[in-house]
Amino acid sequence: MNKIRLTLIILFAATGFAKNQPVAAQGNTGIKITTLNTEWLSCTAYGPADEELQINNIAAVIRAMDSDIIALQEVGTSGAYATIDTIVRRLGSEWGGNIIPWSNSNCSQNQGIIYKKSTVQFVNSELIRNGGSYSNWSSGRYPALYNVNILAGNDVIPVSIVNIH
Repeated sequence: MNKIRLTLIILFAATGFAKNQPVAAQGNTGIKITTLNTEWLSCTAYGPADEELQINNIAAVIRAMDSDIIALQEVGTSGAYATIDTIVRRLGSEWGGNIIPWSNSNCSQNQGIIYKKSTVQFVNSELIRNGGSYSNWSSGRYPALYNVNILAGNDVIPVSIVNIH
């Protein structure tokens, strides 16, 4: 078995629309990573009023892009409404997701990821809070760090994704 000891660090900064960035791994045809600003997902006070339509549209866009990892920005969450889980359920059992909220509010603009389980294995996530004060990061939207493994044939490639909004 060919062992790969490589860690990739990928940074995303949201610009209000989706961007694709293919990343080729040795022995693999490549992995597609996308960033998508969901525009106040689950916050009808600022975002689209029809949450059901917005969730369905986001799921349709993710399916159409056919990316392996999607880094999301502006994702609300609360005990009443779990947006990442809702999107993953709409996509199907071959998908997974994770959100690391800095606030449990439907209007808190958290970052999250959604990924294909066939090519990505979720390891862990955390907020990066040691990079300055609350005000240095757009009212506390600290960067989110997602550690995943890319599954490339028999190889497992550790990847760190930093999602900045």
